[in-house]
Amino acid sequence: MITSKISHTLMEIGQSMLKKIFKYTKFFYDIPRLLYLLIYSKLYLRFSQPKNKRFLSGIRFPSDFKDLTYEVHSLMNVDLYLRWYMGSNSKRSYWHRAVEYSTLLGFFDNETKYSGLKMLDIGTGNSTYPVFFLKNNADVFSIDLSKVMGGSNLWSTRKNNKYHLKRQVADMLDMPFEDETFDIVTSISVIEHLNELFTDEKWFPVTNSDFKKRTVTCIREMARVLKPGGVFYVTTDIFNANETELLQLSDPSAVRTRPAYTLSEFKHLWLPLLKEENIELQKIRDFSEENLKQLLALEPQVESTHKRPVVFLGIKK
Repeated sequence: MITSKISHTLMEIGQSMLKKIFKYTKFFYDIPRLLYLLIYSKLYLRFSQPKNKRFLSGIRFPSDFKDLTYEVHSLMNVDLYLRWYMGSNSKRSYWHRAVEYSTLLGFFDNETKYSGLKMLDIGTGNSTYPVFFLKNNADVFSIDLSKVMGGSNLWSTRKNNKYHLKRQVADMLDMPFEDETFDIVTSISVIEHLNELFTDEKWFPVTNSDFKKRTVTCIREMARVLKPGGVFYVTTDIFNANETELLQLSDPSAVRTRPAYTLSEFKHLWLPLLKEENIELQKIRDFSEENLKQLLALEPQVESTHKRPVVFLGIKK
């Protein structure tokens, strides 16, 4: 019995080491492309200009990525993490991450618009997304549920610290900020993870009913700390539920297994709530069955139940 446990432990250690070796080897082979992207981004930004954006909110299509090319390169030009995540690693991380990161930039006329603005990024984790705004003289705050989520990657931690990101451990359901504190509130693909409750450094599933209640509380909190005229920017995921999932979702007491929302939840929960909180969405692509079907048709190689990106970019009236 003891020998078996030792063997199992050694196997787990070996697998963990192999994963790390693979990760860093993969990154090593990405170095030439990362250097290429650094040079190309600088040249692209020098000789190009942002395009007029037709859509900023709603269901996103792969074609939106092309409209955001200038913004994507603006982010890649700032930081190695962003360059790798949105450029060299883009095929592995899918097009939607680049769209989620860059759409906010497409709302502003130019980078000088960030100077002096007070910004909150919720659930930053290891991302260096705030570095772009810090470099452009915004005053950026960040919250995460634990210190581990708040920076386990040494590169990200050093970079965010270098530009004085103000990090703290806090819950996005009860944020430690006064009303109307921030000019911009952002959260990139975090809110859907409210399907789990984090307590005592562990995760516990919640019911469908609690998931919706937690979502409402979170959106109200974001709106509360945002100044009138401020920018509300939240990205999350939509999925096309199959028959089994639809049956489970119809039961309020069933465990919420999916960290994502249905089209119906966006139409009947999110949109009325944002209107109630005086968040006016900008350039929205409608949450219609037709648009969802079109999105699924644009990616025939991907399962229809796979998550796709949704963006909410609005102004608080």
